[in-house]
Amino acid sequence: MEIKINGETRQVAGGISLHQVICELKIAGEGLAIEHNGKFIEEDTDWKELPIAEGDVLEIVRFVGGG
Repeated sequence: MEIKINGETRQVAGGISLHQVICELKIAGEGLAIEHNGKFIEEDTDWKELPIAEGDVLEIVRFVGGG
């Protein structure tokens, strides 16, 4: 199925969860801010339980600290 991640169209397997998308992208789970179809995903949300559907839009941002 087709979804958009940070404005880029990608093909992913049907029935995939947000957790599986993050794993496929090889992004470490800490320090991420994620928006799913325009709604911010709360930090305590179980990503394994959040299904991703055809046409969904994800925006994924990593927090970077520094000084």
